[in-house]
Amino acid sequence: MKTAYLKTKIAGVSFENRQQAISYLRNRKGVYFQLIRETNNAYDKNAVRIIAKTIDKQVYDIGYIPKEVNAIVAKALDENKTCFVKRYGYTGGYNDHVSHGVQVEIIYGK
Repeated sequence: MKTAYLKTKIAGVSFENRQQAISYLRNRKGVYFQLIRETNNAYDKNAVRIIAKTIDKQVYDIGYIPKEVNAIVAKALDENKTCFVKRYGYTGGYNDHVSHGVQVEIIYGK
């Protein structure tokens, strides 16, 4: 199977206590990200949620793949193709006035 990759920022990181979650996670080891397809999302038919899981089994809602690029990932997930977050990096958050963000690199089957 051929694979490709997509680099993007996670959207929606400023909602629903996600800033606190990202602030907590950025200093932890053993964090991995999971992609969850939301086929019944009322706002976006291609919605893909991203959650973070820690080694001690805590789960944090981080946000969504941006609408501009989520159709690629949604299609791979819908077709049960390889699709996972290979790398991630935290952005911002260097003082109390700058929000936290997360960039991800997603590997997906074509």
